[in-house]
Amino acid sequence: MAKTKLRMLESWEALDEVLAELAQLEPAHAKLAARRDDVIARLTARYDEKIEPLWARIIMLRAALGVFVLAHSGDLSPDGDRRSRDLSHGRVGLYLSPPRLATIGRRKWATVLERIQELPARLRDRFLRQPEPKLDKDELQAAIREGDISDEQRRELGVDIRQDDIAYYQLG
Repeated sequence: MAKTKLRMLESWEALDEVLAELAQLEPAHAKLAARRDDVIARLTARYDEKIEPLWARIIMLRAALGVFVLAHSGDLSPDGDRRSRDLSHGRVGLYLSPPRLATIGRRKWATVLERIQELPARLRDRFLRQPEPKLDKDELQAAIREGDISDEQRRELGVDIRQDDIAYYQLG
């Protein structure tokens, strides 16, 4: 976009000339922008017809790949912190998800919240956010990781830190 120097208007007549120029420029700008948007919309629709089936197939193949790799994880060989297998068209494997706080068994978060309210004030205040008592899961996870919550307390609360296997692939 070209830069133009802002000129200071010095009279009402000059201001009226600016209004006249704006009266010509703004409709021309709107007309060109509408024409551009119409071309973009037609191109998008034309290519979406071709892209959508490809994307649907990619999603289906990725899901099938993930299910297979998880089901056959014992056939993967260790490769550093990942488990993988090299094939002729790429590599597949598993990596661990980031740690997340989860309930144990069928325990509900409402039950965990009740148990936390029974903790000593020092811990209770650390894990509950006000005005309504709301569990700060990140803080609880940090306390477990740092050892501020013992394994026995963690089990009594009904929580654990879990990591899931996630399938991946690399082409080539």
